[in-house]
Amino acid sequence: MHKIANKQSVLRQDWSKLTQGKKVDPQAHIGQVMDESAKAYEDEIKTNAMKRIKELTDELNGEKHRSNVLLKEKTDKELEIQMLHAQLDSVQHKHEPTNVHPQQRQQMQTIELQVKRLTEENIHLNHQLTQQLSTSKLIQTGDSSNLQVQVLSDQIKKLSVDNGHLEKKVKSNELLAKEAQQEKENLNR
Repeated sequence: MHKIANKQSVLRQDWSKLTQGKKVDPQAHIGQVMDESAKAYEDEIKTNAMKRIKELTDELNGEKHRSNVLLKEKTDKELEIQMLHAQLDSVQHKHEPTNVHPQQRQQMQTIELQVKRLTEENIHLNHQLTQQLSTSKLIQTGDSSNLQVQVLSDQIKKLSVDNGHLEKKVKSNELLAKEAQQEKENLNR
């Protein structure tokens, strides 16, 4: 609004000069308009840059907070896994496999299932945390194409590792099932 009012004032002055028969210099007005436009453009760029910096800072802080939450969850799950492993070890060491009562066997199985579930949750949390950390690092650099490539390659690596762990667990569970079946058959004989 100020620019328009300023231009109208300049035009009135020029009009009054023209009506009085004086010359008007159009270059002075063009230079003034160009200076005003350049200044407005610079101000707009600075404002947009500051807004973008604030947005990226807020996004980075959000990512840091989410990473801290995931780290806390991971730590809690690891502690719970350690406690369940200790319980499982104490139950297994107290009783011989041939003298295990059905109730104790059931207790061992529930603890094993809890350990398995928590281990899977921990793997999932580790995956999320790794992805979160790589995302926040790439946000700091600001390159979105590198961000996408890095996130996808990290996901592929994690999925490959998780797949290997799951295959090992399946094989060990199959062996345990076979051993339990053989033990059951031996007890029945």
